Amino acid sequence: LAVLWAVGGSLELQKREELAGWIAQGTTVALPSGSLIDYEVNIEDGEWVSWDRKVPAMEVETHKVASSDILIATVDTVRHEELLVRWLKEHRPVLLCGPPGS
Repeated sequence: LAVLWAVGGSLELQKREELAGWIAQGTTVALPSGSLIDYEVNIEDGEWVSWDRKVPAMEVETHKVASSDILIATVDTVRHEELLVRWLKEHRPVLLCGPPGS
């Protein structure tokens, strides 16, 4: 998992999925079904946890849909927030690269 994100974190989704498949083929570690990028490892018990389970259910008020300060949680936003929080708690330097709005 660390290799996937260290090497493939800046890749486009399709290339990241290809890298995850390549990593999965070359390991003897028990992996979850599906794509490796859709999971993280729970530190307490070592089990694989789907990122989908961390996306909160949201109800958006229709009059706020056009507001620019609303953030809809998705698997990608939850995953990136989790990684950023972990890095910042450890006082690690972070460089974010990508197109505007990513």
